[in-house]
Amino acid sequence: MNTNNVFEIRSLLQNSQSVLIALAQSNDEDVVAAGLALYMTLVKMRKQVTIVSAQKVKVEQSLTLIPTK
Repeated sequence: MNTNNVFEIRSLLQNSQSVLIALAQSNDEDVVAAGLALYMTLVKMRKQVTIVSAQKVKVEQSLTLIPTK
């Protein structure tokens, strides 16, 4: 991804009120983690965020991403 694309995406996100995050079809741990990280970042920016997935996300799969003490 070139620098112009990064600045364009950043500008679009900053100027949006709501954002839809569509997870990739594979829906593995990396996809879920990236989607959740983006979600949390956008929520901190006070955006209305929705995540969608073509496949059901398994809770057990998602819980393995949460760090334990």
